[in-house]
Order: sequence, then C-alpha cells, then structure tokens
Amino acid sequence: MTSRDPLPFDPIARAASLWETRIGPAGTMAAVTSVMRVQQILLSATDAALRPHGLTFARYEALVLLSFARRGSLPCESWVNASSYIPPA
Repeated sequence: MTSRDPLPFDPIARAASLWETRIGPAGTMAAVTSVMRVQQILLSATDAALRPHGLTFARYEALVLLSFARRGSLPCESWVNASSYIPPA
C-alpha cells in the first residue's frame, strides 16, 4: 500500500470508537483530530506546490513576512517571534 492509497477504514472513526470505549465521549477528540488531519493534508499539498520553486513552507513564510515589511527587512525580534509564535512581551 502506498501513502496515496486509501485505508480500508476511517482512522478518525476508529480512534473515536477506541476513545469512546476507553475514556468517554469522543466528539471533541474526533473534531480536533479531523482539523489536525486537514492541516497535515494542506501542508503537504503546499509543500508539493512550493518544491518545484526550491522553497520550503518555512522559507515561503519568511518571504511573505518580507513582502509585508515596509523597509524590505525585518528586525531580528520579528523573525524570532514569527517563527516561534511567541508574542512580544
């Protein structure tokens, strides 16, 4: 089976069933797991679209940040905050 072949079962439904059996109500867990899976699929598709241009998603993000910079550069603290998602103090 390649990574593009569909599984013979819905992994989120299977996880929800196991969660329900072992822990309790699984609605929230299934919703969060679904959102995270969509994020993985979108990131993979974005990486595939950027690869022919020699870009990674991180480099693309840096270029987007620079495109919005008024001076064409960003101070070091902006790079650190943007890359680590830490809000300034």
